[in-house]
Amino acid sequence: MKKSVGNHLKRKTMKKFAILAAVVALIGCTQNDEGLDNITSTPEKSQTEFYASMPECDTRTYVEDNKYLRWNADDEITVFAGNSYNSHWQFAGEDGANSGKFNEIDEGGFVTGTPLDLTANYAIYPYDENITITEAGVVSLTLPAVQEYNHAYENSFGAGANTMMAVTKNTSDNFLSFKNLCGYLKLKFYGEDVTVKSITVKGNNGEKIAGPATVSMAYGSEPTITMGGDATDTITIDCGEGVALSSDNENPTIFWVVIPEITFEGGITIEVTDINDQIFSKQTSNAVPIENNLIQPMATLCAEFGPTATPETWKIYYTAEAKIDPNYNRFNANIVSNEYDSTTGIGVIIFDNELTTIGTKSFYLSYFTSITLPSSLTSIGESAFQNSSKLTSVTILGNNLKTISNNAFCDCWKLVSINIPSSVSSIGTKAFYYCEALKNIELPSNLKEVGAGVFAYCSELVSITIPEGVKSVNANAFANCTKLQSITIPNSVESIDGSAFISAGIESLTLGNNVKTIESYAFAMCKNLTSVTTPTSVTFIGERAFANSGLVSANIYGSECVISKSAFYGDSSLKDVLINEGVISIDDDAFYGCNSLENIKIAESVTTISGYPFYNCI
Repeated sequence: MKKSVGNHLKRKTMKKFAILAAVVALIGCTQNDEGLDNITSTPEKSQTEFYASMPECDTRTYVEDNKYLRWNADDEITVFAGNSYNSHWQFAGEDGANSGKFNEIDEGGFVTGTPLDLTANYAIYPYDENITITEAGVVSLTLPAVQEYNHAYENSFGAGANTMMAVTKNTSDNFLSFKNLCGYLKLKFYGEDVTVKSITVKGNNGEKIAGPATVSMAYGSEPTITMGGDATDTITIDCGEGVALSSDNENPTIFWVVIPEITFEGGITIEVTDINDQIFSKQTSNAVPIENNLIQPMATLCAEFGPTATPETWKIYYTAEAKIDPNYNRFNANIVSNEYDSTTGIGVIIFDNELTTIGTKSFYLSYFTSITLPSSLTSIGESAFQNSSKLTSVTILGNNLKTISNNAFCDCWKLVSINIPSSVSSIGTKAFYYCEALKNIELPSNLKEVGAGVFAYCSELVSITIPEGVKSVNANAFANCTKLQSITIPNSVESIDGSAFISAGIESLTLGNNVKTIESYAFAMCKNLTSVTTPTSVTFIGERAFANSGLVSANIYGSECVISKSAFYGDSSLKDVLINEGVISIDDDAFYGCNSLENIKIAESVTTISGYPFYNCI
């Protein structure tokens, strides 16, 4: 990270640091409580040693059987040295060494505001370019809410989970003595034929244990941590493709959770999710203390899930007046069953595999009233739910859906609500065309294009935000959205296509500063729109782009911009027109019939005026 804002600081970085292991070993917590046991093995040495990542892997710290830590070659740290910030250093010693030198691999960035002339060197493991320092010894960082299970080294915490800090005596001191920032919860599970997908730990009183935090560091002292206001109360151990539990309660499978110093006064809740998405939950009521640099071991637990249930990602739930059968078997998986309970009106379609695709016209003309789609879904095909005239709500679980295809929910007249996951990058032509009851919808942050006619005739749509990143608003996208009151076109948008907002109820319009073309009829017949200011980026205003609207004032900027024929045709309320520098051409009938026009200014950049652009303006 190399930021160039603020004061440019001179660099005073050292090219090598010698590293000393932390002076306190990981030891067992001596406190005992119901549901807890004591660790029996203790280290033979008084030092803690460190072990770090394998090459080309995320940085990790490994705990040996004797509870020591060791560095690994290529481990990386963040260093604040003198007035050099966020410099990037890499361990140059041998795997398994407890000390060695670090070499700088990337110079630090500059800082905004008043620079700090640090009187000591500060180091943080693992490396993170987003760590900041606000005053001597006070750093802001993020503790991971998701910690990876360490598949390479069993009985250890995961990659980058164990945050450590070091402070030198002064800036000329190149000897870093690392100290652990957090404590450790040691979980032990066994079970028959159980493969664990993830483990979640949280305090029963909602204690904050992950996310943004501030740490105070001083030479010779233990670091102290304060969790930020927007920190989270959950830590999850992600087991990747899964961890098979031992079936022997005398030799259970170990999971480590790195947690900042805190006492869970109301106990903790542990949830184990297996690869079939079944959940085993265990709760303690007694206080569980987590102390800096200490291990808090829990009693061995048997993870029991009962009979294997069908994963939720294999199911579609719906409500209806009668059983709904798909029109075609155009799914990526085969239908195993379709059960409908007439007393509750709830149906469930079960597939023989994880559902990722709902194909073309799969539920065309179906009589759902609501439907819930699984988190595994990645695409909804063309006309998949078109003309489902009783459908009122759609719930899409998870965040894996990428594509909503053409006409997917077209003519779903009663559809009031649908959540579109942020993962969606493509919404096809007329996807929600004539969804007359749709009131509010949040477009996903990954969206790049608002498709042609996508929300046309959504006459109850009141508000919508076009996300930054969208390049174009296609033809008829919001045509006849008569209750759409305001629209902001983000800076990413370059083109607003023909009839994009024709006859919309827009009262307030903000155009981003990169809009180049406003095509024919784009804002025509927007009767509630009273003013418009175009950005200097505009090169073309199309025929009847603002015709028959409610405009009272128009402030037109551009870049070699052409105002086309009849662009403001019939704007009978238009009084004030400013045609600024950057506009070069005004075509015939551009302001035809603007018979309330009182003030007009035309910049000298206008070199071509064709025909009678102000005809019938009296």
